[in-house]
Amino acid sequence: MVDTLKPLPYISNLSHARGGMGNKFNFKEQRTNAEYLALTMQLGLTMAGSIGLGLAVGYFLDRWLGTKGILLIVFILLGVLGGGATCYRQIMDLNKDLKPPGRNKEQDQG
Repeated sequence: MVDTLKPLPYISNLSHARGGMGNKFNFKEQRTNAEYLALTMQLGLTMAGSIGLGLAVGYFLDRWLGTKGILLIVFILLGVLGGGATCYRQIMDLNKDLKPPGRNKEQDQG
């Protein structure tokens, strides 16, 4: 018979299995990282969508007007420029939300 029950080794080392975080999980830091990840995915999809839309419009206009690829190139370039401008605005909007460390409202107003 077993006199004493010992905790199982994998249960006692559970905090190590979670990366040693224990009870010190920083939700604000994780939220910021998640926002950056979401922005990264959004930027990629924005660029791909803009270029894809330009490609589709250029292709169908070329077929309809018979311009042999000129409008395809023009609309792909417009898609790249439009997607780049949209991505730039999204990044600048994120920078507005994040203030530099050590600044407060009084310094921003004065």
